[in-house]
Amino acid sequence: MGPDGTAKHTVRIRQVSAWLIFLAMTCWGTMAIVFSNFSADLRCVAVGSLGLLALGSVMLPRRNIRKISCFLSVFALVLTWWLTLSPSNDRDWQPDVATLPSATIRGRTVTVHNIRNCDYRSGSDYVVNHFRSSSDAVASTSAVRQKDGARHFPESFDTDCRAFESRNERLD
Repeated sequence: MGPDGTAKHTVRIRQVSAWLIFLAMTCWGTMAIVFSNFSADLRCVAVGSLGLLALGSVMLPRRNIRKISCFLSVFALVLTWWLTLSPSNDRDWQPDVATLPSATIRGRTVTVHNIRNCDYRSGSDYVVNHFRSSSDAVASTSAVRQKDGARHFPESFDTDCRAFESRNERLD
């Protein structure tokens, strides 16, 4: 140890870093399970198990490699499961957002189908309407030259559609 205690500071920085990594891994694993498509009961069991394992890793006496490897194994299992999930639109969506837009490209013309144009009288009283819009893709996009000399194309077209919104599930 140096006269200024740098070895103590280095050890302390490592300990704090390890705690922060452990906390981040625990929080991420918990949130991955909470926001999963598991049933409510299974989510509670899985989150409780992960929480107890994390708590046991911290509370059990002595540092030993078994505690660390057990926690890392479970975290790796949660991470592997999460990475194998594929996105899905198979839900009971509210009628105003149930139909997804799509696009077709023919030559220079881009046609966007099922653009939503609902007539809302209140948050739950509305008439669902959809329309399509076509535009010349080359004429309606503009290339932006950046400092690096590359051209970047913004993801917007000159159509009647001006807003992006979230999709909500049906609340019954």
